[in-house]
Amino acid sequence: MKISRRSMLSVVMSGAFAVGMAMLPAQAATTLKLAETLPIGYPTTEALTEMSDLLGAKTNGELKIQVYAGGQLGNEKETIEQTQLGAIQLSRVNALVLASIVDELNVLALPYLFKDQAHLERLIESPLGDQLLDRITNQPNSRLVALTWIGAGARSMLTTKKQVETAQDLQGQKIRVIPNPILSDAIEAMGAAGVPLGFGDVFAGMQTGMLDGAEGAAPTLVAASFHRVAKHYSLTEHLIVPDVLVMSRRAWDKLTPQQQQAVKQSAKEAEKRQRELWKAADGQALQDMRAAGVEVIEFQGKDVLREKTAPVREKYGAKHQDLILAIEAI
Repeated sequence: MKISRRSMLSVVMSGAFAVGMAMLPAQAATTLKLAETLPIGYPTTEALTEMSDLLGAKTNGELKIQVYAGGQLGNEKETIEQTQLGAIQLSRVNALVLASIVDELNVLALPYLFKDQAHLERLIESPLGDQLLDRITNQPNSRLVALTWIGAGARSMLTTKKQVETAQDLQGQKIRVIPNPILSDAIEAMGAAGVPLGFGDVFAGMQTGMLDGAEGAAPTLVAASFHRVAKHYSLTEHLIVPDVLVMSRRAWDKLTPQQQQAVKQSAKEAEKRQRELWKAADGQALQDMRAAGVEVIEFQGKDVLREKTAPVREKYGAKHQDLILAIEAI
């Protein structure tokens, strides 16, 4: 069969085009910076690091995440501002950091709002949880897209001298609190003296006696070595405040719809992975405390503290009663 000159030329040119395309470099992946104040090895940090693999697989390598752990990019207030500007693409922050944008988030800091960690997980998985995330996203001034909640454990009392077995044992104890009026009022209502202090000053404060203790989740306290200057950890579980993973609206708008869906799916999967890692880390942290000589106490006064902190819930939750009732009913 005779091949025409035109057909031959077409075959040659097609082959040359295919070879040329094969020689072109693959499109470089877009790397999203994720700000994390918690250290490497912490369950939240590990879950967010795994999120990069999830996202890479869902986007055929188009997107990946670089986690900057240990506060490399600043504290939570600083990183959220940079995320709003688009200098940072992703940031994990405590929900209270976003309360200035969406006032309803202050409700999540009310003492004994959640019965336990499982109660928070039900909120995360509920339509109400999604609606609260949407309020962050849809607030015009937020310049953020809320991707998922992330659990941060239950906060309890770590003390240097006194055993805290009942509500009465908290009377007069100088306890470090996050500089936040709701948390300060909650600790005061519980009978202790709240001392607002930066996280970096807590170890020295407990060591020198300026503080009688601090409150927080066990993995956080152990990661900071606070248990090494304490004697008792009482499981008051007075606060269960979640974190939120947010994305810069500017970065979000640059993604295709398919990439946006992949980011959200990866975030949700990372949240579930974080739960698994957290449960293991929480158990390990309690073991580490006991190994260091810290007595872990099953607190017997939760009902009393819930009653004593009722005025705090009334004061700060008055304008959000419907939301509080909805959360309590989940």
